[in-house]
Amino acid sequence: MKDTILFRGYHYPMSAYRENQEAEGITQLSLDTKPICNLKCTWCYNGHLNGEGVSKDSLTIKEKKELLRQAREIGAKSLVIPGTGEPTLDPDFYKLVEAAYEIGLTTVVYTNFTGNIDADKIKNLHDLDVSIGAKLDTFDKEYFQRWLRSNGKESFKKFRRNLDSLLEIYSGSTKIKEISGQQYSIHRVIANMVLTHENKEELEQIAGFCKQDNLPLFVRPVKPVKWAMTNLSDWKMLGKKPLAAISQKLLASCHISETVHQLICALGYSHYGQEQE
Repeated sequence: MKDTILFRGYHYPMSAYRENQEAEGITQLSLDTKPICNLKCTWCYNGHLNGEGVSKDSLTIKEKKELLRQAREIGAKSLVIPGTGEPTLDPDFYKLVEAAYEIGLTTVVYTNFTGNIDADKIKNLHDLDVSIGAKLDTFDKEYFQRWLRSNGKESFKKFRRNLDSLLEIYSGSTKIKEISGQQYSIHRVIANMVLTHENKEELEQIAGFCKQDNLPLFVRPVKPVKWAMTNLSDWKMLGKKPLAAISQKLLASCHISETVHQLICALGYSHYGQEQE
């Protein structure tokens, strides 16, 4: 029987959620960062917010630290920073991570690895008990520049350099733990892939890369925005058959789990080839 995969700080055994519920507490606190991002992904559902900076309802770093304290008092185990934009570009990001660590919270952050981050900062995040969700849509430079709308070749180089640093620094961080009779594989790094028509042929390569480096791979289609919002039934059906065949092959070779396979087959993926401005 395979171990159940948990992303440290983001996933917990059901017993942990039940205990916190019975104690009328919370398991994790989620805080967004400022809407600043150096990429302009074609499918981004937050793209309209990019560059707005500080809105009138933004919290100060002092207010955020107070929220951390209150959350910890009622049972929170982790701080999750999904990021309205790229979290590392928020001036408060590293201060917030340090504050969370000081009161015993694990931090979870999702990053594209092209913002305010390098090997030294990754090492610092590792030491501050941070789990990282790595954006891993492609290994193709042309795709990266066209669909993620990065600012030239340097962004792609920085992404590859930081990804290599991440794998080196976090090497050996996965732990096997038995909780209430169930065995879990607890990971501090996962990979996230947004699947489109343009990168679907990379799925096997990326899945193989993740298997080699023991990274759980989470695959999802783009959210139904722009074209898909007015063609929802078509969006749901796009590419299901060819994608299902690719996914079945990866499942057979143990590159992905049954759960990921079922998700891919159920959701399909969308086509943004006609939406590039």
